Amino acid sequence: MTKNLDLSALLDFYDYHVEKSKTHATAINAVLGEDLAICLMTNYFEHDGYKVSLKRPCTQGGTRGHRLDIWFALEKENKKDIFQVEIKNWSAHSVGGIRVDKDFTEDSMVSHRKRVWKKRFNVESKVPAEEASKKVLTKMKIHDDFIEYQEHKALLCFWEPMHPEGKPDAFFEVPVNSESFGAMSVFSMSNYVSILLGRDIRTLEVEMKEADARVDWLQKLYS
Repeated sequence: MTKNLDLSALLDFYDYHVEKSKTHATAINAVLGEDLAICLMTNYFEHDGYKVSLKRPCTQGGTRGHRLDIWFALEKENKKDIFQVEIKNWSAHSVGGIRVDKDFTEDSMVSHRKRVWKKRFNVESKVPAEEASKKVLTKMKIHDDFIEYQEHKALLCFWEPMHPEGKPDAFFEVPVNSESFGAMSVFSMSNYVSILLGRDIRTLEVEMKEADARVDWLQKLYS
């Protein structure tokens, strides 16, 4: 069942840290989970003309080792790329999170995006700063459905607004120091939501099956 994401409310909650939202961030993240990121990335790539296919699990091929969140396969014309994706829904509510000033200027947002990027990415070492994010650079065993895809890439998806040059781009690529990948793609959900709002798109129609199931259980338990 499709529902509407209120894009302004997303920024209010995750970036601006509005009154009375503080104690609910962990619980809301648990309900929305990875669905929020998957829906926003899917919308972005489909808008860019790609056919998107999703698969799980995303592992090294066994029960041990690293596990990522999902495979994103993109197909357009004769180009087929597959991304192993790790999702981090860290926001202004997170430990060490940086709140966005609701009265921001574009200059202040440029500085903010740079600041968050330097917090999440070790510029000198050219790897993600947090241990929980570094695993995206460990090559996973390609899902059987995607064997024919041409390029195997790594994608780290964050909620936070970020960019190494402070740009508002939702999707970008940076060089990394890795045995498996020469570059890493990055998706900023906050940047993308801001882009949509800038186009006067206030809501986004999405289908979030896991989130719906959690809400259904909450309504059964407490109604």
